[in-house]
Amino acid sequence: MGKGDRVAQLGASELMDKIREEELEVEESMNKYEQTQIDTAITLREQRDKVINLQYDVEQKQLVLEQSQFEPPATIKQNELEFEKAKRALQQGKQEYQLLQQKSVSEMAQASTKLRDDQRDLEKLQNLRKELTIMAPENGMVIYARDWDGRKKTKGSQIQTWRPLVATLPDLSSMISRTYVNEVDISRVQTNQEVEIGLDAFPDKRLTGKVTQVANIGEQRPNTDAKVFEVTIEVNESDTTLRPAMTTSNAIITSYIEDVLLVPLEAIHSQGDSLTYVFKKNGLSTVKQEINLGPKGNDMAVIAQGLEENDEVFLSIPNNADDKPIAYLEEEPAPLTDRGND
Repeated sequence: MGKGDRVAQLGASELMDKIREEELEVEESMNKYEQTQIDTAITLREQRDKVINLQYDVEQKQLVLEQSQFEPPATIKQNELEFEKAKRALQQGKQEYQLLQQKSVSEMAQASTKLRDDQRDLEKLQNLRKELTIMAPENGMVIYARDWDGRKKTKGSQIQTWRPLVATLPDLSSMISRTYVNEVDISRVQTNQEVEIGLDAFPDKRLTGKVTQVANIGEQRPNTDAKVFEVTIEVNESDTTLRPAMTTSNAIITSYIEDVLLVPLEAIHSQGDSLTYVFKKNGLSTVKQEINLGPKGNDMAVIAQGLEENDEVFLSIPNNADDKPIAYLEEEPAPLTDRGND
């Protein structure tokens, strides 16, 4: 999948309902803002007209007072009172206008804040709707996540808030292989040990890796009785044939022993606890050759003493096996040195 390609489209029915609700809120807030703007403008204009009329009234009362200088004292006194009364009314009108201005500013600020908040909420929801379309951030292989029951997420799948994972875009240049080791063998596995990796899908291809993590706690795998421990292996090579979830076979190299003689396990037999032997060809006859074993693997065992490099042994039990003579060892086996773990 290429960068920018659509990976998934999340359902938007509930979100669309919220967007429609928020659009109504924005429309209502806009109407409230415009109505407040109109109301405050009308109120202030009316108060300004009132102040202008009061100013005219003051000028008129002043003119009457000036023209009554030759009138009786009582008339002059009455005109003075009317003039003072007009001046007080004008002062009160101006103060009312200032209070109305402050009130208008406050009402407009409230209406503007409400409108801005609703518009911001609507914008968030609209941006969220865009995010419901999930795009690939880079080129690569998309792997869709799986539900708790192991089924791959597909059309109609639910996305939980506690695990909002839809798909992953793995980095194929760095891969790991997970394997499980029986509790009997786990003590031999350590980090940094080399691993030979085989692919079931490509039997001829061989890769290498190293152990990066060994689980501390065992677990019970399905359809098994023994406890196993998870081992994580880092693959050294970057191969285009590798795909996530491929099945691999992992041979963990726990130690190296050089210059030793190996025989298959099926060629080795025992007689109680006292005798371990192989059927060895001795000229034209066959003998039970006593042997001492060194370390054993899954298929082969190291022969510490009892056989030479060119000796021939039987993988199956020959006829008249009970009648074959026993060739005992003549001396104690030399110690076999383990060259250590890698």
